[in-house]
Amino acid sequence: MKSIFTLLAMCLCTISFSQISYTSANAPKPGHKSEYKYLENIQGIDLNALTQTGSDKTWNITGSDVDGNREGFISIDAYPFKNLFPTANMASVDLDEPDTTFTMLEVNSNGVYWLGSYDTSTTIVWKNKYVFVPFPLNFGQNFQNGTEADVTQGTTTGKIEIQSNANADGWGMLTTNEGTYPVLKVKTKQITEITVSGIPFGSSTFEYHHWYASGIVGPVAEFTISETESIFTGIQNDTTIRFLHKQELVAGENIETAIPKLQLTPNPAASFFQMEFNGIDFENADYSVINAEGKALLTGSFNKSNVQPIAVQHLASGNYFVQVILDKKTLLFDILHKQ
Repeated sequence: MKSIFTLLAMCLCTISFSQISYTSANAPKPGHKSEYKYLENIQGIDLNALTQTGSDKTWNITGSDVDGNREGFISIDAYPFKNLFPTANMASVDLDEPDTTFTMLEVNSNGVYWLGSYDTSTTIVWKNKYVFVPFPLNFGQNFQNGTEADVTQGTTTGKIEIQSNANADGWGMLTTNEGTYPVLKVKTKQITEITVSGIPFGSSTFEYHHWYASGIVGPVAEFTISETESIFTGIQNDTTIRFLHKQELVAGENIETAIPKLQLTPNPAASFFQMEFNGIDFENADYSVINAEGKALLTGSFNKSNVQPIAVQHLASGNYFVQVILDKKTLLFDILHKQ
């Protein structure tokens, strides 16, 4: 279980072709999983070249790499802490973190917003939404953020203030160990101040360069320059480069076994599938099986003591969404592959 000091320290260390646009179609979706790698040695990289701005540029991020981090995006509608983040429709979780922390997100037609963070010991709720990526995001666009949060853990209180300015300052071609992509580059300058029990705890200044590509959730690559200062570690500087290794929509498996969610088994399904609810409390539920055009092909109801298999052998092979409404208020989405 994280202490407030650990969680606050995490906040210090984390956040036409000529008109490339990043839109809501590229936003995260429940069931999505991304895996990143880091460059092991950046001494041979021209870091100044990675910051270049303007039209029709080229950037190169290649070299010896090491395994990095994995993250997953899940629906949070069935979670008991949903009421703390009433507009959140998604959470991001670090799949390499055994003590699960949820980063609460709202994704809508205007952008992706960070609403706060939750774990079993500490809740951080931003007083204002913090926009990660607005939609549509185009070359030359600027956007700013400003928010703060009060944090409480037991008798200890803290405050986080965060300010940032961002600019979509370049477009062109980016090459990583995974390939070459047409991309839009966004530079973000972020300043975070943290106090605990009224005493300054630490501060950080981050400069991010993110490259976004159409059809890819999140950045294709990230170049980060940071300076952090805390009462425990003093001043530390760091420079990292990470790039997307792979992304996938996860069907029929836990994104993280510690996370309760709706599962469909078997998946892929040849003749039937059954819903399994892990850590989700409900009385009654309605379901719909929806095709790629958004048409409901099957509908039905059940309760938690009588969850029956759902026959799908008469459906054509393809991908389907399953929508479940629990107690008339909760929506869950998953993907069913039909053989």
